[in-house]
Amino acid sequence: MRQLFILLLSVLLVTVLTAILLIAIFYRKYREYQNLKADHKLLRQENIYLRKRFEEMAKQHQAFRFMHHELKNDYILEMNYLNQKLYAQLEEHYRKKAGCINFKTGLIHTGNIGMDAILNYKQEAARKEQIHIDIHHQILTHIKIDNRDLNMILGNLIDNALEAVRKLTSGQRRIALKVRADATTLFLEISNKYLGIPTKDTHGNYLTLKPDRRLHGQGLSRVKLLAKKYGGGITICDKDNCFHVKVLLYMPE
Repeated sequence: MRQLFILLLSVLLVTVLTAILLIAIFYRKYREYQNLKADHKLLRQENIYLRKRFEEMAKQHQAFRFMHHELKNDYILEMNYLNQKLYAQLEEHYRKKAGCINFKTGLIHTGNIGMDAILNYKQEAARKEQIHIDIHHQILTHIKIDNRDLNMILGNLIDNALEAVRKLTSGQRRIALKVRADATTLFLEISNKYLGIPTKDTHGNYLTLKPDRRLHGQGLSRVKLLAKKYGGGITICDKDNCFHVKVLLYMPE
């Protein structure tokens, strides 16, 4: 009788241990399944994001191709005006492209014709919107930065600031711009107030609030690329609802 009891107890113990082992194996497999399920969900989300990103890039590429085609046609027309010495028509053509803004010459004198052109143009455009741009410049030498690059940098920085201050009350719609140049460097600093919270993409790049992001929102990225071209860099700070950008460029030899 005792031996039978021991046998039954042994069988029960083996059964319990087997059940525990099976439960442990099942739990481990269940955890692996849950992890795989989570990984699959993450991969699916990443795939959706990449697909949307690809579609946006394709649309942006198409938009740039269209812009390139339009610019090519503009260049052909401009060269024709020049070849035939139709300077009045060429001037009118440029006025239409620039938004029909006629600014008085001589308001800003930095000694650099490219910089004077973009600063006078932007200041007059801002004045029409009752936005004040406070410009301080200290140019101690000839600026060796290509005028097209310089216009691109200044134009994008000021356009971003204008976009931000348009949402402010009239007393706050101010932009401060400082320009300093010596024999080796060009330093630009621009600051402005803003409302709300700046939006960024997954890489930390600032996004425009304009509806068509295919054609807008690339300003700071272009400035970064141009700063890198001249061996410099850009720093951005948005603290206490004040946007502050500094750009450093090194003069070519």
